[in-house]
Amino acid sequence: MALVSFSFLFLLNELLVSHQENKLMLRSEKLRFQAEILAKQALSALDDINAMDTDICSPNYIEKLRVIRWRHPNIEDVASLKGNDIYCSSFWGEINPPLPITVKNETKTNRPELISVKNNSETLYNNIGLHQGHAAVFVARGTYESILNTVTDGYFVMTSADKSQKYFESDSKGYIASDTSFLRKIFTANTSLCSPQWQFCLMAQNARSGLLSLTPALLTFAMAAALMLGWFLTFFFFNIFDKRKSLKFRLKKSIKKGNMFLEYQPMFNAVDGKIDG
Repeated sequence: MALVSFSFLFLLNELLVSHQENKLMLRSEKLRFQAEILAKQALSALDDINAMDTDICSPNYIEKLRVIRWRHPNIEDVASLKGNDIYCSSFWGEINPPLPITVKNETKTNRPELISVKNNSETLYNNIGLHQGHAAVFVARGTYESILNTVTDGYFVMTSADKSQKYFESDSKGYIASDTSFLRKIFTANTSLCSPQWQFCLMAQNARSGLLSLTPALLTFAMAAALMLGWFLTFFFFNIFDKRKSLKFRLKKSIKKGNMFLEYQPMFNAVDGKIDG
């Protein structure tokens, strides 16, 4: 009975985990779409800056930078570089001394590169920086985090395509598996979805999937149903087995005691009284 009940609960748990993974995948698709929109805005701003032919960091140039920033609502700041230094931006104007940048992930293609900025006492860049050509754009970190924090059914993290860098993550809220034991794994839903165009991945996890996602009342009902099913199937099969075993046992016992014997009943012809069969 215990084996039948456990098998039922295990299959039910697998179905619930699979359902949760489908939900996480649908959510990841939505998040990827929103992140790709932000990436397109950043790339558009980079192209606009690199296409400007005005003297870099002149008053007219800085004004154009501000126009580009206003055209892209999710861009926090846009800037121009000479070499690996930021000389001016739409927000800070002309920067003196220039701010050196560090490329965090070098790309072998013409894709934008992720950068970090060494701030000074007058500037503060704590946003996501992308660099291409002599242009840099900064996407507000809160823009991405606000997207991720809209999810309430799992833990989501955005990483580079090779998983070496973590860009953003949502609040875990207990959705992360605390260990890698077998029992923890069977109650954990995991998904991974990557954007081949923009070289980032979204990974999701919910360690409260399967039976752990049920309310106490539903979990109690599921366990009771598993016990009843186990008891019923066990009783059914044992009953069939006992009946067959009992019939066989009674036949053997009767033969040994001589209680079973053949009887012959002749058939007589009513006319001449002879045996016909």
